[in-house]
Amino acid sequence: MKKVTIIMILIFLTGVVYAGYAYIQDDEAKPTPVEAIEVVRGEGYVDYIIHQQPADEGEIIFFLRNIKDDNVVVNAEYVQKTRRGWIWGFGGGFTSSDPRINLPHADAQYSTFSMMYLPSTKGSDMFVSPFPMVWGTSSEPGVSRVVVKDYNTGLEKQATTVKVSDLFTLFYVLIEEDQGLKFDIIAYDGNGKELAREIIDEGNRGQNE
Repeated sequence: MKKVTIIMILIFLTGVVYAGYAYIQDDEAKPTPVEAIEVVRGEGYVDYIIHQQPADEGEIIFFLRNIKDDNVVVNAEYVQKTRRGWIWGFGGGFTSSDPRINLPHADAQYSTFSMMYLPSTKGSDMFVSPFPMVWGTSSEPGVSRVVVKDYNTGLEKQATTVKVSDLFTLFYVLIEEDQGLKFDIIAYDGNGKELAREIIDEGNRGQNE
């Protein structure tokens, strides 16, 4: 009987600790996803949202920064929905001159891909997300489909594509950790013809910089 009582007390205390942690998380929540991002990243950080994708218990927000400059920054940030609002989870971005809403054909560099790997946050005490994710942009007007193939398992996953404008296509795909860090990114046109194939190798990125 005494042992059962001790176990019940431990379960109760565990519940209290978890509830306290959840309350603290909720207490930091903001009314909108943008406010949740900007309370961490800085005021005015989000210039132009290009896509919002529901994921897990929140959303992945894809947006542009520095849209008045030549080098636009494209970001993907995960925000989690709580009882009191939204909290920032994890994300990142990259700089490129091509992803602009009204990019003239004459100014386009027609770079097939600008891309990024966002790692898993599993086991982290500071971050939360549905990642890993391979994502990026293309300024090639003929791209209608993007496939991501890993080198670990050989699995091919079709990325979600969002046609932001004629010369701006966003693509992204959530992957599994066991797929590794090296991938082929393959672009196809509307007739199934392969337009380009590039490699992203996150495992060697630090060695090559």
